[in-house]
Amino acid sequence: MDLLAMFEKRHTPENEAITKMTSGDFIRVKVPIQEKNRSFTKIIEGLCIRKTRQTFLILRNTRYGYVKCNFPFVGNYEVEIIKKGKVRQSRPYYLEFVSKSKRRIPERRD
Repeated sequence: MDLLAMFEKRHTPENEAITKMTSGDFIRVKVPIQEKNRSFTKIIEGLCIRKTRQTFLILRNTRYGYVKCNFPFVGNYEVEIIKKGKVRQSRPYYLEFVSKSKRRIPERRD
């Protein structure tokens, strides 16, 4: 196996949902967490704000405000797309500062 094929295999995501995901999509990430004597799965739902070559950023709504969660493409977690959103900007950071009624994103029909 040549060096370029090894590099591509190592840095391409295994999950198809990551490759189909765009900014504006509402996604769910299931992250396995291992503690000393127990393991559990943490579910993080939120809006995908940014997708670069190696990472994607989720804006998660919590009780006390917003949390930005940054994930690499290659990791030990599952990603599923709940709803595809239609946004005008490729990185809609403005959604963090607008009210809840104005934050609604229309659904994209492909």
